[in-house]
Amino acid sequence: MAEWMRTPVPGDAACERRVWIAFDERLVSYSECEGDTSHTAVWCVDEFLQHFADRLDEDDASRWLLPHLERLASTGGGKAATLRAYAARHDGAPPPTVVCDVVL
Repeated sequence: MAEWMRTPVPGDAACERRVWIAFDERLVSYSECEGDTSHTAVWCVDEFLQHFADRLDEDDASRWLLPHLERLASTGGGKAATLRAYAARHDGAPPPTVVCDVVL
């Protein structure tokens, strides 16, 4: 749903960030790649917001997603609105779909 590169500060490496959403399960996958180090985790949407909402607020490429995740956390809804917002930002294209086998 969102992919962006955090602007590095002097002495700091650039950091690529990505967010994927499993709407029906109310899960968010979040990854950070910095240099040769990468981290990915799957969170319940409310826990994701508790720990990582500030990262979404740092760039226009991700800031649009924050209210949609907040709606998903509070009501469990908003999938259609989120997909429309994504399409509006990407010349009408739907987001890429990835099927991952996640074992909880």
